Amino acid sequence: ILSDPIFGDMISWEESGSRFVISNPKEFASQVLPKYYETSKFASFSRQLNIYNFYRISDRRRTKQYSENSSIVYSHPHFQRAKPELLHHIHRK
Repeated sequence: ILSDPIFGDMISWEESGSRFVISNPKEFASQVLPKYYETSKFASFSRQLNIYNFYRISDRRRTKQYSENSSIVYSHPHFQRAKPELLHHIHRK
């Protein structure tokens, strides 16, 4: 999903390549999730990331400017753009 330019306006790598940003969670949930997962609920997708030890860098729930379309940043030490050899270290909790 991150490497598909079609979704670049909804999900992309941060410049460092160590985090990814979901720019518009509502649009991402309705347009991207149903194509790859059995859900169109962003909360379910977020829960799955958490099960695999991804953590949310930005907590939009605590910002004064919170909206459904606020960007969300996720990270995992073994999920990096230029290091696919680390992927085998990602496991369920």
